[in-house]
Amino acid sequence: MSGGELKGGMSTEKEILITNLSFELTRKCNRNCDFCFRGKAENKDISKEIIDKTFDEVKDYTLLTIELTGGEPFLNEDGLCYVVDKIIKNHIKLFNLTIFTNATIINPKIKESLEKLGQYIKSFLESEQGENLKKIHSEEVWTKKNYDFSEGEYINVIVSRYQHENEQCIDNFVDVYRSDFVGVVEQEEYTSNNTVLVDDETKFSDFHRDKPLSVIRAKHCIIDDGMARSILINEPISISVNGEVYLGKCIRYSKIKDNLLFNVFDLRGNFFDRIDSWCWSYYINRDIDNQISSIEGAKFKQLNGAELSETEKRLLLGEKFMYDLEDYLNEIGRRLHNRYSFLGHYEIFVLLSFYTYLDYMDENNIESTTWNDIELVKIMEPKSATDKRIDKEILNDSIVNLINENELRKQEHEQNEQFRLSILREEYQQAEHERKQRERLEKEETVVNEPSEFGLLKRFMKKKQ
Repeated sequence: MSGGELKGGMSTEKEILITNLSFELTRKCNRNCDFCFRGKAENKDISKEIIDKTFDEVKDYTLLTIELTGGEPFLNEDGLCYVVDKIIKNHIKLFNLTIFTNATIINPKIKESLEKLGQYIKSFLESEQGENLKKIHSEEVWTKKNYDFSEGEYINVIVSRYQHENEQCIDNFVDVYRSDFVGVVEQEEYTSNNTVLVDDETKFSDFHRDKPLSVIRAKHCIIDDGMARSILINEPISISVNGEVYLGKCIRYSKIKDNLLFNVFDLRGNFFDRIDSWCWSYYINRDIDNQISSIEGAKFKQLNGAELSETEKRLLLGEKFMYDLEDYLNEIGRRLHNRYSFLGHYEIFVLLSFYTYLDYMDENNIESTTWNDIELVKIMEPKSATDKRIDKEILNDSIVNLINENELRKQEHEQNEQFRLSILREEYQQAEHERKQRERLEKEETVVNEPSEFGLLKRFMKKKQ
């Protein structure tokens, strides 16, 4: 995406990447699972207008994954096929499509549509543009995240088997849908020790007793703008059947309002700007937010009388510290952003980390400490990256560098603003000159065409005769 300037003063010449854009195709479902996190099924499908508006807003971005969820997404054949057609028609830059299903529906039209999309994604990724984007992603994104699309080269169909009574139809489902483009794999969340999401409406059962739990919060900055060629929206963004745009995916229908960003119909070509603006309310990173989510998950288990693991016990011991840290970082982050408003999200987080480490060293009366955050080491002097120790002198120098960078961007912005205003003044003066010239010509033309008094008299006398 190109053109313009972000609020932090950073150029939008960088490629904007969305980790995961999720469409809630339907709230209909042909199962009634006890563990379902969405809530009671509803007779609602997403509209074509919502799909159209969403793709109009994100057409210039690169989408690492589009997810189709429900309900049971295969129950909305028209919606699923329409999403596929829009991706192809709008030339969406897409790496992967993922669908979550209970594997009970065989639909030849959907199979044909997925095959068509798989061919489109393959062609895009093999194109010159696709190769360039893959290079950016492999160097800047995949080094940070473990993206693995090996199960399905271009499309992943994720099948949930837990309590679904679908064993007899799974083999047939796999035979029908699996191909060179489409992979069919099992959802592991309910059959392994992966973290399970809960909220205050979740009915606790034996299913939750032995699993690590996490309560959805999504109260952290979701924009990573610290890379050279790209800006990453690093959390799933979901579109509901009502056009609500919210953080996360598969959130309980009744809880969407708690994670609401905006409605897609409120947008005017400013999808990224609205998310960027929201992010300036939160200054903690995802690691801290996930830690607090796990603490709240452990509290949920404890309240329901479940035995906690040693890890969960340690989490609860640090509960007060983590909440205090969140409040502290958000408060100081807001102050820093107000003072240095031309720094980006990542730079403010770095600056916040520097000041936090300085406070820590002052309180403990030490001149250096171990630097734990490898991401931040990259912008330090090479010697600090080697021994992973940090001292006050290096911290203060780095703080000064960031403050100077903010000042440079501010001056550049003011110069650009002055230039923009001078152009506007020139355009206004030119328009005024042209307006006055038109008025003068119109006045002269009126005088020429207007009958003279002598002419009027002659016509009057002739009429009398």
